Amino acid sequence: MFAHMAYLLQSGETPPPETIRPRLNAALVKKLAVIRQPYSFWSSDPKSNPRTRHMLWATVLLEDKVNYGVVCGILALEEQERARVRQGETSVPSVDRLAASAISDLLEIIADKPNEQDIRRRIVGIAGPEIIQLIQKS
Repeated sequence: MFAHMAYLLQSGETPPPETIRPRLNAALVKKLAVIRQPYSFWSSDPKSNPRTRHMLWATVLLEDKVNYGVVCGILALEEQERARVRQGETSVPSVDRLAASAISDLLEIIADKPNEQDIRRRIVGIAGPEIIQLIQKS
């Protein structure tokens, strides 16, 4: 769902919000339908189960704090379900740590691109302290 967004980011462009918003809205509906199912039924097809990291990137680009929180919660839920399935793993990374990992991936693909500073500004405006520390280190 967000392949074009990722491509534009890698090309140094920032996708226009009017192309991201409808995709994010559709992705949230699809993702929420998927996570209501038992984990064993979760599809790995990004058309029916959009990548949560890409959804997080979209919330940053849209500076959408409400859906940023929702997507961070989804990241945590997915990690908790993976840990439960792996059995024996009881520690799950914090929501901030999971979001920081996704943001780190975004920072990698925009490094040295013309839109890097604008996207970093958007991240600072929406993210928590752990993520801001990550940005300051890089």
